[in-house]
Amino acid sequence: EPLQVYEISETPVPLQAGDIILAASDGLASVPPDVLVEKLKANAGEPASRIAEALLIAVNEVRKKKQDNATVAVIKQPTVF
Repeated sequence: EPLQVYEISETPVPLQAGDIILAASDGLASVPPDVLVEKLKANAGEPASRIAEALLIAVNEVRKKKQDNATVAVIKQPTVF
């Protein structure tokens, strides 16, 4: 399933069990979308902190010129309500 991108909105976004909510600075944009999806899928079963760490490692692996920082916050919707 493709990565869904949402901008800030007044309308709530319904969540499903297992959804991963990602808020990040533009530094994460240095990671190609296919790599981002791959990292999210590979770490979906991990705690939110491990997912954030994997994404920041991906930013460092890209080594984009003038990439000075990236901030990532991850929230996982429980798989069981």
